[in-house]
Amino acid sequence: MTSFMNISRFGHSASVLHDGRVLVAGGRNSSLVLNGAELYDPSTKTWKKTGDMTSARYMHTSSVLKNGKVLVAGGLNESRYFSTAELYDPISGTWSSTKSMNQRRMNHTASVLTDGSVLITGGYTETKAISVVELFNPSSESWTYINNMEQNRRMHTASVIGNNTVLVVGGQTKQLIFNTNELYHQTKNSWGNGAFMGHPRMQHTASVLNDTTVLVTGGINEKGVMNSVELYISSANVWIQRREMLVQRFTHTATVLKDGRVLVVGGQNRTGILSHTELYNPADDNWLYAGSMIHQRKDHTASLLGDGTVLVVGGQSISEVLNSAELYRP
Repeated sequence: MTSFMNISRFGHSASVLHDGRVLVAGGRNSSLVLNGAELYDPSTKTWKKTGDMTSARYMHTSSVLKNGKVLVAGGLNESRYFSTAELYDPISGTWSSTKSMNQRRMNHTASVLTDGSVLITGGYTETKAISVVELFNPSSESWTYINNMEQNRRMHTASVIGNNTVLVVGGQTKQLIFNTNELYHQTKNSWGNGAFMGHPRMQHTASVLNDTTVLVTGGINEKGVMNSVELYISSANVWIQRREMLVQRFTHTATVLKDGRVLVVGGQNRTGILSHTELYNPADDNWLYAGSMIHQRKDHTASLLGDGTVLVVGGQSISEVLNSAELYRP
């Protein structure tokens, strides 16, 4: 265990700042949606409150920009889906509104491209999943519509690979869960179709192992919770089945460690919310039990710190929303 946050929360965001601190923002607890934010200092292992966001929100995205600021976009509160966005300045510890997206959304993705712009894809608004894609320009603090995805998607993943290419994987629209993938090429400002996965899935994880491969773990589809694992190789545009995880799970986290292994933490399956963790080694395609967290968690966050440890924060347990945090040491 490490020190407790000031507020219990799930559906929040966690961003590792340029100075190594971790900014946790928003989320909700058992009674309300939050606008509060806190900073974790790895050197002292303590939490400190920082400025409040301009809007209470959860299920939003947060992106660390090249200038060190953090862009928070979208999400929802008790009754409203947001198109609004705001910026956190770690020097002053304050938030300021920036221009709003063109589309209200939650359960979307945000990808920081190598030129510093932020690509927002899909999500859910009011009654349906959407295919709308927008690009944020940090210099002008403006949003631009770009070509839509082929499919409406929410609860998908998006990974930056190669030269400003974004791989969008799986997700859901209405009752359909996808095994399809789409590739956005920024240099062409166009979308193309990737190879089909072996399994449809949503609420999975996607981890970039190097510039050209992406590991997808778990998730859920019409047949139930999954422990299947697939590896995308972009140079060949193919998916390869990898060894299954030890435990079926969705709403978990996956963190690429400094040695290249992947730490999978928590989530849930038919037996309930999990404290179980496991490690994947790409070198030998093998999973090993990595111990149990002190708390069962889903809808938590996991952040790789500068010293190689992983900070796991908040989430929902069986009967409560958590303000606790734990450190995994490889």
